[in-house]
Amino acid sequence: MTDEEQLEIINRNTSTLLLHAIGLQSEEVRQQIRDNPGITGRIEGESVEYYAGDVLLATVDRETLADPDFDVNSGQFVTAPDDISELLD
Repeated sequence: MTDEEQLEIINRNTSTLLLHAIGLQSEEVRQQIRDNPGITGRIEGESVEYYAGDVLLATVDRETLADPDFDVNSGQFVTAPDDISELLD
């Protein structure tokens, strides 16, 4: 696989993940995202955390983003805030 093909897969998986994660947020959070557009990603060890402002949208393993068979519904990532709060219990 070429670097260009790998980058295309990562971009597609990231877009799919973020659209799914935003869709899981409350209407209040989605309004905050509309009012203050922009999403940032931070690498934390082997994971990438995606934020919209101070709202954590999703945490995903970096290898998962590069997986050509990535399935947003497979549970390969953690969305916030509900799933993360379960991890903290």
